[in-house]
Amino acid sequence: MRGEEKASGIETDLSQVEKALEEIAEKEAVAEDTVENEKKKSDKAKAVEMRNRALESLSGMQKRQRNEGEEENGNPKPKSRRSGVDTIAYLHEKNDLMQKWKMEELQLQKQRVEVESKGRAG
Repeated sequence: MRGEEKASGIETDLSQVEKALEEIAEKEAVAEDTVENEKKKSDKAKAVEMRNRALESLSGMQKRQRNEGEEENGNPKPKSRRSGVDTIAYLHEKNDLMQKWKMEELQLQKQRVEVESKGRAG
């Protein structure tokens, strides 16, 4: 509206409604610009995230290919083993637990037999 007035060279006073409409139009234009800027920023953020994901998957794929290549070349990755002392200690602990459980089971059986024999005698 102002552009037309300036082009004509005629000075006119705007009514309050026209002023309000002009302010609304300006605010709307500013809002559209900010929305576009935000959209561009979010698009950039999404693009960066997608790029990072692609790089991560690429690096993981390259590691797998290197490991597979080493195995094919006859240089497999050495497997880690527990030392013999650790294994023996584990087996001792397991054996102790099994003995305790068996002792508890025998005691329960003795108690059951005693209860059954008292029940029959009574």
